[in-house]
Amino acid sequence: MFNTTEVYVVAHSLVPGGRHYEKGLKELFADAFLKVLDQVGNANLGAIYVANAFSEVLQDQSVLGGAYLTDYIGLRRIPAIRIESGDGSSGIAFLEAYNMVRAGIYDCVAVVGVEKMHDVINVKLNKALATITDYEYEASSV
Repeated sequence: MFNTTEVYVVAHSLVPGGRHYEKGLKELFADAFLKVLDQVGNANLGAIYVANAFSEVLQDQSVLGGAYLTDYIGLRRIPAIRIESGDGSSGIAFLEAYNMVRAGIYDCVAVVGVEKMHDVINVKLNKALATITDYEYEASSV
């Protein structure tokens, strides 16, 4: 049977791009996410999709979902799933969130993209960026 559930974006927030040396991933996540919660009120939030490509390499931090970001804002009981797909991480996170609502798995989900690429030296950043292409070829010049 074809599911006719409609899906809507009901709130959004954006932290302006920049270097943000004074904030870490947790603080940037909270800045964007808490603004959205203020807009929607007490939504029946089923899951949070976190888009991030390089946290292990650039911040030495894995498990961004529940164990790191959602714990920081006090949402320990909501599943948080990190989506990593290189430059397309946010698009894939949005698609996954859409599919979960469309399928009726969740009534409401959040998608948050967070990345800090300027807190490392260029060599480390270039090496990380090489991992989303053909590393054997790209990294030979890094």
